[in-house]
Formats: sequence, structure tokens, C-alpha cells
Amino acid sequence: MSNSDLLNLIQAAVVSVLALGIGLPLGRALVRRIAEPKAARLPAAPVDNDRLDRMERAIEAIAVEVERIAESQRFMTRLLAEGETERIPSLPGPR
Repeated sequence: MSNSDLLNLIQAAVVSVLALGIGLPLGRALVRRIAEPKAARLPAAPVDNDRLDRMERAIEAIAVEVERIAESQRFMTRLLAEGETERIPSLPGPR
């Protein structure tokens, strides 16, 4: 066996090992990607949509209440800044 034959054999072995080392993981990933995307593409269950709708309504209601609280605080701050605290009726004491 000549040196060029030995060199060709070593090159073929290195190329084969690299092809297997890179090709097998890529092949597995490709097979998984082809076989499993159906599970990831399923639409959300109707129960989840109902739950999200309820959460949206609750968040909107909370936002309205927070805005009312903020408006009340702005009103009270304005009254205190103007010095008109005498016109604010006092709250009744504990019963």
C-alpha cells in the first residue's frame, strides 16, 4: 500500500466520522421537527378562551375602579390645596 492510498483511506475515515457525527443529530432533529409540530399547532381549548375572556372583563373592571380611586384622590387633593376643608362634611363616628 502506497502513501497516497493510506492518505486516501485516512481522509475517507475522517469524512465518514464527521458525516456521522454531524448527520445523525441533524437527522434526528429533522425527524422530530417533522413528526411533532402537530401537537404544537393545536388551537387553544375553548375553556381557555372562556377563562381569558373572564380575566379580561375582570381586569377592565379593576381598571375602572382604579380610575375612580385616582379621580377621588385628585378631587381631595384639589380641595385641600384650595383650603376649602371647612366645606367637607365630617364623617359620622363609629356606631
